[in-house]
Amino acid sequence: MIRVSVTEDEIAAHIAEARVRRVSKYPRCDCKGNKKLETKWKQDAKEDICGFIKGQYGKTPDKLDRTDKRALLRDCKKFIPKSKLTKLQSGGAGRKGSLFWAEFCGTATSDEMSIADTLKLLRRMYPKFENAKKLSDIKLTDVQKSRLRANVLLFAKFGDDAKEQLGLFKTGRGKMRQSLNPDMSLKDAEAEIIRVINKSKAAGKLGISPDTGYITGVSGSSRDIRVIWRRIASTYAPNLPQEFLQKYADKLMKNKPGKKKILRGSQPDMAPKVSRKKRVKPSKPVKHKEPKVLVKKPTHDVHDDLTEKADIEQKQLNAAKPQKIISDKEALRMFINNTLKRSDPSYPLSMQLRDWSNPEWSLVDAYRASISPELLEQYQDNINRARRVLGIKSGGAYASIRDNRQLAVAHVITSWMCGDI
Repeated sequence: MIRVSVTEDEIAAHIAEARVRRVSKYPRCDCKGNKKLETKWKQDAKEDICGFIKGQYGKTPDKLDRTDKRALLRDCKKFIPKSKLTKLQSGGAGRKGSLFWAEFCGTATSDEMSIADTLKLLRRMYPKFENAKKLSDIKLTDVQKSRLRANVLLFAKFGDDAKEQLGLFKTGRGKMRQSLNPDMSLKDAEAEIIRVINKSKAAGKLGISPDTGYITGVSGSSRDIRVIWRRIASTYAPNLPQEFLQKYADKLMKNKPGKKKILRGSQPDMAPKVSRKKRVKPSKPVKHKEPKVLVKKPTHDVHDDLTEKADIEQKQLNAAKPQKIISDKEALRMFINNTLKRSDPSYPLSMQLRDWSNPEWSLVDAYRASISPELLEQYQDNINRARRVLGIKSGGAYASIRDNRQLAVAHVITSWMCGDI
């Protein structure tokens, strides 16, 4: 196969472009060994983490791209408070919503936020309310209210007064539904379901059976109790813990003709399928064919053909060799950095080889025909690691195009921009 390599002109163009680019005007958590400045930055991050990040990168954390976020986690660890760093590292590399960043930038640490802290939080979450003077000035839409209720941990921090002013409690049923959450223990969930149902206007009442330890009907007809369980399945099931759903799976199932619909967490009884015997077709008589006599061609003709084919392939390989290869570390660093810079203008050209991760080493693998074997050998472990990750993430697609430099580079850049590596 013909290997397509980068030429001397391409390498020179990349390196020249890298040299003329200006460095970022923001410090990006590089205090250059200044201990006094380092102490100040730690205090700034402690007082206002999002203001600190904006001063370092020119953008608030929710506006940073993937490259800046990687640099933030790598270079700013010693400045960011531990609790904020843990929150920033949680949830993987996916995009985080406005609710996450509002909590991340907030300063409230108590179990229940005050009215003032709630107002500050909501002003960060919804910019159109940034000039609101009091909580009642914030008029949330039904969708916004639904999203706030869905975040159980945050919703629990709101005081009852704040919830009332924001209109988060429209009906009694809404209040009771929010008192349940999937992180509850089984015992707490059972007690809360009994309290919720018995407080409602349901025809029947529930209680715990002392004999079985299961929730059972203590008053009302069997039909009333079935209606209660249907209501629990349709209204409260999404906010119930997995243990509850598994324990009461038989009561939460919808008893309708045909196949039974089972809620998440329950395991249906799997009966072995009875296979029908296949009809055996009668065998056909085997016809015996006379063996063909192969006539061998003279060996000298085959040898000549192979020699000629090998000469052609060697000429093609020689023609594909680059005029010049990258043989020193600095040229390699600048070339790869600038390649990524072309795809992402925020990529730092000052990135050192020791800080490279899978995207950079994957590009080295893609351009391996243009890099000296001695240089590749020094970083073979890094290259192999990146190659494995890219192969797994792309379902093996990278392995099939590794010998085509243009396709390999395009695949690496696409995977990097999509966050797969």
